[in-house]
Amino acid sequence: MNTQGTLYHILLLTALFSLSSCKGFLYVEPTNILTVNSYDDVRSMMGTQMKVFKECNDWYNPQINIPYYQNDDYLIFSFYSDDLSLKRYLGNWKGANNKGDYDKSLDWMHTDIHESLWKHYYTIIGYNNMILDQLAKFPGKTETETNEVKGEAMTIRAYSFFKLLQLFSPYHDNELGLPLNTDADKVGSFDKRRKTQKENYAFIISQLEEVLAMNTPRSDSYNLFYRPEVIHAILAQVYLYKGDSGAKEKDDYDKAVQHAKKSLEMSGITSKTLSRMPSASDDFGYSETRDYALISFITMDNRFDNIVGKPRWGLFQYATPELMALFPDNDLRKKAWFKQEKEGDWQIHKFASSFPYGFTKVDLFTAAELELITAEALVRSGHEAEARAALQKFTRNRYEGTYSIPTGKSLLQAVLDERRKEFCFEDTYRWVDLTRLRPAYSRKLTRKGGEEKVYTLKENDYRYTLPIPRNAELSENKVDQNPGWNLF
Repeated sequence: MNTQGTLYHILLLTALFSLSSCKGFLYVEPTNILTVNSYDDVRSMMGTQMKVFKECNDWYNPQINIPYYQNDDYLIFSFYSDDLSLKRYLGNWKGANNKGDYDKSLDWMHTDIHESLWKHYYTIIGYNNMILDQLAKFPGKTETETNEVKGEAMTIRAYSFFKLLQLFSPYHDNELGLPLNTDADKVGSFDKRRKTQKENYAFIISQLEEVLAMNTPRSDSYNLFYRPEVIHAILAQVYLYKGDSGAKEKDDYDKAVQHAKKSLEMSGITSKTLSRMPSASDDFGYSETRDYALISFITMDNRFDNIVGKPRWGLFQYATPELMALFPDNDLRKKAWFKQEKEGDWQIHKFASSFPYGFTKVDLFTAAELELITAEALVRSGHEAEARAALQKFTRNRYEGTYSIPTGKSLLQAVLDERRKEFCFEDTYRWVDLTRLRPAYSRKLTRKGGEEKVYTLKENDYRYTLPIPRNAELSENKVDQNPGWNLF
């Protein structure tokens, strides 16, 4: 990666941020424009961001946020979801260390997760707005040079906005999309209204399609997201999520299939690998050489330990009975990822590893996800025979012996169950699926003081969508709050 001038630009960019509100997150305008006077300067700014992303370490510049790495969301959305046994969670000191967030999450109304996530993603958008603004003034000598920066910034910005849309826009309400500014010169005067979901998705998709159309080579030592197979994978995710949203169109699922298949075809990744934990020979940082994922990284962090315990130390966490009921005895994942302590108690061993240190490992755009997107989208678009074939292809790598592919209405539920099993305890997969499925869900948990209480999410409950943050947004701009959250 070319990081010429990186340290210089770290100091420069540190002085450029003013982050006190949504307006502030987007305000990344250079105050001394003479210091950014060439393409190499702009490339170095992007290089700083890429270095932070690839090493998953923000000490180079703590104001550069990483779109796929946020401690709080993994922790709290594990508490929000239905795979981790919260009845057992506080039973060891690793779990008890998170009792504050546990207590705040019991009723799905954590007091500040929405604030931190809103800041997190809008800061990424603001940073890349600035890079694109400067690149327009100082393009590269060739189209390839320009696109190495432009394609990266546009993809990161679109992907980050998609994550915001999943978390903060009520899934079936087209009118309640999100505000968006992409003009670094109009931070104080941009249209602050909530755009429609159709407008939001049109922006995301047009950005990604524009990057695909660039058709110029990437720099293997510099680029991360600027890869056609990655962009096709993001578009597959976007079209699957859009398919039942307020912005849905009849060909969304067909397009999800097209992009998922294209990504798999271009990359050659497969779902054969079952255990994906690091070994002692693995290095920290980013990798695109795994045979099962387009992007993978390992960082020295204890997010996995905070959620799933630490089996090597005898500090176990447990799966819910509802999750374990989905695994038949011939499911290879049941044998590889769990151990039965006693009847009904299944310890989580999915992240047990020979890696010598505390770590977090995140895989983005796995073959398993793309294969399951294909199967689900085919079911939802009425192509049952093709969907059954797609599910059969996936399950060959997950079951010992035979797996009976269901038909009719049971086929969709089978695919959704495979998603739940495959991605259990990984990043925010389950919560994001719940935001679009929106089922009724109850759990009986112990409150402060030892009192037991039943907590319930109703079908289509408003709490499946996070509130628009009061401190980060509503105090600065007058936008409509999400339904149900006006008194929060």
